[in-house]
Amino acid sequence: MNDGTTMDAARGLWSGTTAVVTGAGSGLGSGFAEVAADLGMRVVVCDIDGRRAKQQASALAGRGAEAEAVVIDVRDFTAVQSLADEVCAAGDVGLLVNNAGVEHLGLLWEVTPEDWHRVVDVNLNGVFHGVRAFVPRMITQQRRSAVLNISSVGALTTGAYHGTYEVTKHAVLALAHFHDLEFPHRSLPGGDRLELQIRVIGKSRPEEASDVALLVVLENRRDIAPLFCRDRGSALFGPLDLAP
Repeated sequence: MNDGTTMDAARGLWSGTTAVVTGAGSGLGSGFAEVAADLGMRVVVCDIDGRRAKQQASALAGRGAEAEAVVIDVRDFTAVQSLADEVCAAGDVGLLVNNAGVEHLGLLWEVTPEDWHRVVDVNLNGVFHGVRAFVPRMITQQRRSAVLNISSVGALTTGAYHGTYEVTKHAVLALAHFHDLEFPHRSLPGGDRLELQIRVIGKSRPEEASDVALLVVLENRRDIAPLFCRDRGSALFGPLDLAP
């Protein structure tokens, strides 16, 4: 499927729904926000940095998209839950991207407890908070939707001085596998089923990857379209195998 066909199919799937992207003020998160806007989605640009969130939302609005900047700390479950209540009350959420993350370098025995908890709270608990707040609501929407949890190549390898960061990324990968075990047992509207897809972002081989996409797909068909970040020249996630 070529890029144009892919994007057209994705627009048919998610146009008119809402995309919620955390850490969307810069980097990979801004790329997801741009693609969601290109798909005709309303984009909720979430970031702990209000200035960056507003700049990104303004840039998307300048391209004709409907975008809203939300200042949020994903470590705060109450805040994430309130966001989910507000966003889902306004319309269906087609795509949730749990992308917010921080990094820390240092020897494990020299990392301060404060730095350890900060990285764990953002990179792991932030993903869990997004899943816990949004997925129960997305299940009841009776439409196809997806959750994309962003891990890292650090989930597939280990490196000195990256222990604090990579522990959290391994944990996000494990979290996704538990989703894979648990979601098929849920009864979804219309006979839908929840499936897990793991795809490496940006490169074809894990050892060359910049990030790993952990995609939980809520769907009952096999033709869900992959998304592409065309401006960055690489697939955000590749074609999905939804065979039974």
